[in-house]
Amino acid sequence: VFPLQKVAGKWRVHLIENWRIPVWRKVLEVPAGLAEIGSTAEDNARREVLEEVGFRDVILSKPSDRILGDPQRSTESAFVMFGLIDEKAQREELALDEAEHIENIDFELEGNFLEKIEQTCVEKDLGIDANLYMILSGLGWDQIYK
Repeated sequence: VFPLQKVAGKWRVHLIENWRIPVWRKVLEVPAGLAEIGSTAEDNARREVLEEVGFRDVILSKPSDRILGDPQRSTESAFVMFGLIDEKAQREELALDEAEHIENIDFELEGNFLEKIEQTCVEKDLGIDANLYMILSGLGWDQIYK
């Protein structure tokens, strides 16, 4: 989910820094998680926004078609959605699993946004999740918010 919120007249995106053991570092990501049996993509998205970003009652866009992560090597797939968080909504305490090490990081959507993300990753020694990078590149956020 790409969660957006208008705060004091400016759009903000709520991302997460997530410790990833396979790469042994924190990675900048969108809130996401494994699907629970019997739940819809929307149910999972709402749960992850609440657990990892701390906002409930997010309004979701229609899910994308199923996106295959690396069909040569795995069956991993995902749906992409945009989430709109009410301007007056307040962040709640995160409901993380014991094994999760997540911190919130928020960005205002202004200027060269993709460049700002890349610069933050360098400054904080963060990896950047491929899904996040493709969303930002594909949408041209860096051009829209110049």
